[in-house]
Amino acid sequence: MRGRDIPAVGGLASLQTQAHHGRHAPEAARPANRLNGHDFGTRRRVTGDTVEHPHEEFVPAGIVRQSLASQYHAVLAMLRDVVTRCPHDLWETGDVPFWQVAYHTLYYADLYLRPTESDFHPCRFHQRYMQHLDGVPGPPELDDILEGPDPAPRRVAALTPADIREYLELVDDMVDHEVARADLTAATTGFSWHCPQRPRLEQHIDNIRHVQHHASLLRGRLIAAGADAGTWIGTKS
Repeated sequence: MRGRDIPAVGGLASLQTQAHHGRHAPEAARPANRLNGHDFGTRRRVTGDTVEHPHEEFVPAGIVRQSLASQYHAVLAMLRDVVTRCPHDLWETGDVPFWQVAYHTLYYADLYLRPTESDFHPCRFHQRYMQHLDGVPGPPELDDILEGPDPAPRRVAALTPADIREYLELVDDMVDHEVARADLTAATTGFSWHCPQRPRLEQHIDNIRHVQHHASLLRGRLIAAGADAGTWIGTKS
């Protein structure tokens, strides 16, 4: 199904049901809905005397990819905004410093934009275990993947705002390419440590939510400090 229309939740369940029972039900097409020039076909599937999912919708893959990319760019723009607005005296404060929360956010956005764990390589700013906000390292068997083959040791000095902005631009520049090549119909994330597994499309949504979570927490620090905290960015190409 890669590159074709992606069924909405009801549609996917119907297709899975038919595949399980080894039959294809006849279809009675309903008038297509349209949005931004794209057809959203609404169909009825009939098996015997039963109508399955009478409002089954198929969303064009292009719309899904466009929406994912837009939301990645928007949420990264919000993270860029709070990083840019962070006062100098707030950059290294807190139980987990502002800069480290920003690095953690970008590290995992970078990781989970990739198709699989084997496609990931930590950025040039990486220091061993710096991405862990709780100070607890990941499983040793994942070190070669998550830390790289020869990670720099942790040092006391913080990353600078310029370092974080450079990494942010690198991640933002990845978005269009990675979303365009993603297999949005894959049933798994591509990362072996996810248990239970979830669809690749859901993994991208979760990745966006994670960036938004930390961007919002950092914005809260700015508000608490009386600094200009910026505003909401809803969509961005």
